[in-house]
Amino acid sequence: MINRKVLIVTHSDLADGFKASIEFFIGDRYPVTSICAFTKENNVQEVLQNYFDNLDPADEVIAFSDVLFGSVNQWLGAYKNREHYHLFSGTNLPIILSILLKSDEEYLTLDEINASVAECANSVVYVNTYNPNNASEDDE
Repeated sequence: MINRKVLIVTHSDLADGFKASIEFFIGDRYPVTSICAFTKENNVQEVLQNYFDNLDPADEVIAFSDVLFGSVNQWLGAYKNREHYHLFSGTNLPIILSILLKSDEEYLTLDEINASVAECANSVVYVNTYNPNNASEDDE
């Protein structure tokens, strides 16, 4: 089994909300670290450096950020060359759950990651104009 860790870094308190939702849906399957930038934690770069310095090289880190071109994602992007590191931005709960419910018997593959991103790309819906008659059985 892979030692998978979850890192959520967002502006304000969103990271704590995602962490609470993860724990609600999947329990304590993986250790989840949430960093709330500019509210509870002002020196995010130092906290991230400490986080990554204390990892085992074999650890798989699944990182989630909120805004693609925001400072938080830029800081997390500095680690994208680390082996077994996956960074998702524009994060929402469907992508988090899709990724975290994958098997942890082996490291995530690019195909698995791309399938989750494609699957969750339609998870943002304007419900006022949504026609449930066009929904597939997977949407239910």
